[in-house]
Amino acid sequence: CIYIFVLHIEGTRGRKISQQEKEGTMSLLASLPAPRHGDAAEHDDEKNNSELENEQRALVSQGGEHGGKESNRRRVAEHAPPYGARKGFIPRRLADFDQGGAYPEIHVAQYPLEMGRPDKKRAGGGRGEQTLALTVNAEGEVNYDAIVSRGRKNENSWIATGHKALVPKLEKLNDSFERPDEEEEDQVAKDTATALALKVTKKQAAVNPKNVPTVPGEAQYVKYTPANGGAAKARIIK
Repeated sequence: CIYIFVLHIEGTRGRKISQQEKEGTMSLLASLPAPRHGDAAEHDDEKNNSELENEQRALVSQGGEHGGKESNRRRVAEHAPPYGARKGFIPRRLADFDQGGAYPEIHVAQYPLEMGRPDKKRAGGGRGEQTLALTVNAEGEVNYDAIVSRGRKNENSWIATGHKALVPKLEKLNDSFERPDEEEEDQVAKDTATALALKVTKKQAAVNPKNVPTVPGEAQYVKYTPANGGAAKARIIK
């Protein structure tokens, strides 16, 4: 059908189209099915515009009195304009968002569902009083103890946040785990100091030899004492 319609339009080029041909073309367009792969966004905008107009007409027609018409108009005005017709529209109220998110094409500060509004306080206090920092324990698991201990007047009070805190701890499981007394600690300290001093002495002896060779050409002195014990006395020989 689309191919025949194109031939029909091409055939009318070069001359004026009569009123009958215009009516025939419009009827042909009306008989064609809706496009399957058209612009979805444009189709949705047209649908939203038509639904909004139908709702306005229905509400205005149902309101018999002047007050009823005003209330109906107010109810219709609570809906946001459709996409493409939001020039000059600034969402301020909760109803302007129609249970949805912000409008990216409107460059103003928007707070859908009252989220992120700086002057809006939550029930029970400000944002800082209700928000806690996320912490983890030694095993890398989330530590929820801060939720229980938050807001306690007595900070020195002990709070059991798990089953392990309720199990009694046995301090003396074995006699070998007992702490040594002061005499044993002193004896161990002395033995450790002696062993370290011995190791240091051995290291120094290896570095510093006893017999260091002298400078060649230096004079040497020797003490000589006669063995027979005669009149000769001990003397020093160079």
